[in-house]
Amino acid sequence: MQSLKDDLGEEIVIMPDTLVVPRALRKTALEVTGSDKVPENANNTINVQSGLWNVVVDPYLTGTTAWWIVDSGMARRYLKWYDRVPVEFGGVEDFETFIWKYRGYARYGYGWSDFRWVYQGNS
Repeated sequence: MQSLKDDLGEEIVIMPDTLVVPRALRKTALEVTGSDKVPENANNTINVQSGLWNVVVDPYLTGTTAWWIVDSGMARRYLKWYDRVPVEFGGVEDFETFIWKYRGYARYGYGWSDFRWVYQGNS
């Protein structure tokens, strides 16, 4: 991921720091990123991945093999939220029953301006 290039062939500065996994890969992700020693090695080899990653377990991901690496700084920069119409609230009281009716209205959209902040892998 850190060797990705832009449209002109120049390397982009990407510093991935977050691992997003489904519930099925939670245990594996925490073992890989949280253990000081390599889990499957009896020689006390240091785990160089320990402490480098934030692990996010997303309950809405249903796959059992897919995972994502994210540069959270770039995600904040390139994910876009557009308030097309800001939230408007209103209310009126019914004259005969003294019951209030309330309403709220808003229009918004979302998207991205660059996709290179995320990479999907499979285990």
